[in-house]
Amino acid sequence: MGVVRSAVDLEKGRGKPKLYGFASVADLVASDSDKSGTIYRRFDRLSARTLLYLESKLAVLESAQERFDEEDGADDSFALKSAATSWEEFEEHAKDLDRPEIQKRMNLVTEIATTLKTYRKHLHFAPMPLRVC
Repeated sequence: MGVVRSAVDLEKGRGKPKLYGFASVADLVASDSDKSGTIYRRFDRLSARTLLYLESKLAVLESAQERFDEEDGADDSFALKSAATSWEEFEEHAKDLDRPEIQKRMNLVTEIATTLKTYRKHLHFAPMPLRVC
């Protein structure tokens, strides 16, 4: 595999494995104390594309949230009204299997939170020109 034969470590008087391939390059990069020779691709196109996909997904989720908000405003259901104004009520009603409309809303909230977290993580590490939005 990566380790094939030994070279003599003169300081310690024992064999040191000779590395090949990724192991050899990683060893070289790690041994560069000032990191002046370290070059990594940033994958800017892939970063931008990932952010665009996440933005598109968030736009769809936002639209669904807005539809739920409109439905909640037009509905006279006490459960929907209380879920729309109290997190505790929202959580409690979402556990009730007889309230699928509230479960759908909780699933949406969870998906929005997860997608936003992913989006912000990618945005944080995106190249500067991509962060101006």
